[in-house]
Order: sequence, then C-alpha cells, then structure tokens
Amino acid sequence: MFNRKQKHEAQVARLQEEVGRLRSLDSARLAGEVMAGCRAFGPDFDCITTGGLAEQFVPRVGMLRGPATEELSNLVDEGAQTLISAGLLADNGWGGVGDGNTYLVTRAGRGALADGTVEQVLAPPPS
Repeated sequence: MFNRKQKHEAQVARLQEEVGRLRSLDSARLAGEVMAGCRAFGPDFDCITTGGLAEQFVPRVGMLRGPATEELSNLVDEGAQTLISAGLLADNGWGGVGDGNTYLVTRAGRGALADGTVEQVLAPPPS
C-alpha cells in the first residue's frame, strides 16, 4: 500500500512523463490532444479552463506545484491558442488563480468533436 509520500512521488512522475509526451508533439497534434480533453466535459458545458483541461491529462494536477505543473499549463494554453486560430475554441478571459485562461468551445468546435474532424481542421493546408 502506498503511503502519502509515495503517492505524491508517483503523481509527480506521471506529470513529468505527460509533460514530456506533450512537449514532443507538433502544434497541430498538441491542439488535437487539448481538444480531445474538451470532449470529456460533455456537450452541455459552457466553458473550460486551462486547469480543467490540464486535469484531463493528469488527474488532480491542481494539487501539485512546481515547474512541471506550470509547463503543463503552458502546453495546454499553447494548444488552446492553436484551437482559437482554427476557430474551434474562443477566448473567454481569465478564470482566476488555479484555473488560468478560460475558453469556450465554438459551434465549429462542437461540430468537429461530434464529427471526428478535429484533426482535419487542424491539418496544414496542402502545398
């Protein structure tokens, strides 16, 4: 049975692993992963925060502090910015400490999630 310190260390290791994985993705793939996190909130939610999206990658990440937590938030925000540029998310301001930026899933974003076309929307145009 894990004690509290072992659980914390395991969660930090999971966080670092996930940050490394997300860091290795190109911007379109990162955005696709962030958009997939929006799906978990269901069709009826109004908005989603950076913190809420980060929780989709590492549950209970809000309980952790440090550089890896900050980097996860930055990566989620980077993906969200790509989604805003693609018209799948809209900026909804600042959610507050621990929440970060707040985003709305646009009608186009909801449609792309429902149709499974997020990757096509994010794909660079053929040259």
